[in-house]
Amino acid sequence: MFRLVSAPLRRLISGDDEGLTEYVREMGLPGDAGLFGPDSVTWRVLSHPSTLLGGVRALVLQSLDPLTVAGVAQHSRFREEPIGRLQTTARFVTVAAFGTTEHIGRECATIRRVHERVKGVTSDGRPYSASNPLQLRFVHMALVQSLLVAYELFVPGGLGEEDADRFVLEWNAIAPLLAFDSVPLPASRRDLDAMLEEYGEGFQVGRDAAEAFEFLSDPPLAASMRPAYRVILAAAVGSLPHYVRRLLPGTLPSPSLPVTRVVGTMSVAALTAVLGPSPAHQAALRRVGR
Repeated sequence: MFRLVSAPLRRLISGDDEGLTEYVREMGLPGDAGLFGPDSVTWRVLSHPSTLLGGVRALVLQSLDPLTVAGVAQHSRFREEPIGRLQTTARFVTVAAFGTTEHIGRECATIRRVHERVKGVTSDGRPYSASNPLQLRFVHMALVQSLLVAYELFVPGGLGEEDADRFVLEWNAIAPLLAFDSVPLPASRRDLDAMLEEYGEGFQVGRDAAEAFEFLSDPPLAASMRPAYRVILAAAVGSLPHYVRRLLPGTLPSPSLPVTRVVGTMSVAALTAVLGPSPAHQAALRRVGR
């Protein structure tokens, strides 16, 4: 099943069949090691296909925050251009992980300019702004936790507690570049989970969230990609904590944790065999002489 969708998945993640878009090629040019470097936990985790499951998990989690999902609903063309939206997100995460310091700075400056225009009022009358440090922190932490959980659950060996804490701390380096370093940041995996659970007290499924979940349940993908996507979605949703899963609609699959582990591990193993090494990671390794 996954072998049949290898080319579409490459286009989804990287934009072409070879996985060598211009921003990935740039990672192979001379430059510094970026924010993290080859010995970081970030390079280990983000070079793995489990990132794809983590990305889907993050989208589900972020959709439960009324302020975040209102910004997406009112300022994004994700319904009309779902692949483009996902590629934009994949580009940011990839550049942040593997780009040079200069490359990352440019990417973050672009994101900040976009965020300045994303502001408005939710359907229940609350103002939101994508430049709000608290809102940015939530989006950031949802992504970091999701990437971490996907690697821990679905990659044999996972991460130990020390490396999980290192991963959280490493990603705090992005905060000043996206202008949310004015608010407290998690100092460990335990901090990250506790801070997200606190955000969870305000989670709800309003109109915008319901539309987002409907889209995530059945996105306009090619027929060849749909079975693989459903497996990935099931594993991603099954990895969410109970306080999140109890809010989700029945249109989203929600297997038990033991089933989630089996499905996710098999999916990641298949993706690893089909997709091979990460082109961005390979380019970054060449850049630093590894």
